[in-house]
Amino acid sequence: MDTDNILLRREIADRTHGQHNVELQARYERKGLLPEEEDTRAQWDMMVAKAITRVLLSQYRGHFWVVECDSAQGIAWISIPVLLGQWKYVFHLSEDITPAMIIRAGGEILERFNLPRSNLDVASFIAARKMAVKNGGTPPA
Repeated sequence: MDTDNILLRREIADRTHGQHNVELQARYERKGLLPEEEDTRAQWDMMVAKAITRVLLSQYRGHFWVVECDSAQGIAWISIPVLLGQWKYVFHLSEDITPAMIIRAGGEILERFNLPRSNLDVASFIAARKMAVKNGGTPPA
């Protein structure tokens, strides 16, 4: 992997309602560009991914969300890779992505693994992880 093409930023999400801080990591990888080319979409993609992450954390804090945006492909997606493997919930950027859509998508992912639509519950997450391993990384129907 060429680390010259990767940008990693970290920041702390604000504490809410007495909860612990959460570190947000924003990672951007330059793809298909020559070293002298500027990626004009990078900042926008990172801003969209960060906004989606903040909505997810407002409802489902503590879960291991991964959010990516690729405006060149016209999509953004969310996942919990430790449960979903390569599966992702995809949003098309040609549509308005509302907080309600993001919250519903995150909730649907959690419900597939019988996780409560709430902040992370460690015991439920461990059970969900065991189910994911048993299913070979395929989400339950």
